[in-house]
Formats: sequence, C-alpha cells, structure tokens
Amino acid sequence: AGSGEGVRACAGWHEAYYCLLMLEKVMAASPSSLIPSESPPSTSASPSPSAMWEAVVSLLLHRHMWVRKAAARVLGAGLANPQVAEGLLAVTAAAQQQQPEMSRAPRIAFSLFLQLDNEAADEVLCGQAVKCLVPVASALYTLEAAFPQQQQQQQQQQQ
Repeated sequence: AGSGEGVRACAGWHEAYYCLLMLEKVMAASPSSLIPSESPPSTSASPSPSAMWEAVVSLLLHRHMWVRKAAARVLGAGLANPQVAEGLLAVTAAAQQQQPEMSRAPRIAFSLFLQLDNEAADEVLCGQAVKCLVPVASALYTLEAAFPQQQQQQQQQQQ
C-alpha cells in the first residue's frame, strides 16, 4: 500500500481543505456574508451562503481527517456567531410543513455524532464536535418542541 493509493482514495481533499481554510478567513473577516437564508438562489455564479453551509456540513464526513477538522472549525465559527447560527439552525419553511428532516440541525447533529464515533478521531476533532453540539442540541430541542404539537393536531383532525 503505497502513498499513491492514499492520495487516490481521497482525491480532491486538497481542494476541499483549502476552500474550507478560505471560508474560515471569510468567516473571520465578514461573517455577515455567510448568513444562510431561505431566499431563492441568486442568479450569480457564486453559490449562496446556504449552499456553502450545506457543503461544509457534508465535509464533516469527508474521508480525510484534515478536511473533517477544517469543516468542524468552520462550522464552529458559524455557530459561534449569533446571526450565522440563527440562519444555520433555523427551522425552514419545509421543516414547518411536517418535514423536520429538511432542517439543517438534525443533519449537523448526526454528522457531529459520527465524528465522535470515528476510530480515527483525535482529541481536537472530538472537542470541536462537542463544542458544535451544544448550540445544535438547543436547536434540536426547539425543533422537537414544535413538532409534537403539530402531530397532536394532525391526530385530532384524523379522528
């Protein structure tokens, strides 16, 4: 098993890693430019902040640990900023229509739990995952509190 195999197994990790480093710098310099929203995608060539955050969340589960760590740092920076965190963890209109899986919070939480369950995870990655889970858990509590009421209403309507 040569080092060439490892590089091919994680093809594209360099690009993902450096994009995350760039997002870290943008987050530090101008966090307001990364506030996700439900507005329709713009017609510009650049992706929307919501699309960028979706990519960051998906990179939490990348095969290369450097990418995972960088994605966790970017997510942590986003969750530390109240405006970004509000948009990141907001219950979307689709989630309000009885589709809680359309909310980002459950997907973020699941990705963070998978990071904690990874045999290759080190103390730094696990620490960052736990830091990120605190605001996400709060959002999940809010999400769960909203849906039992709607489920009860549906059951009453069916009777």
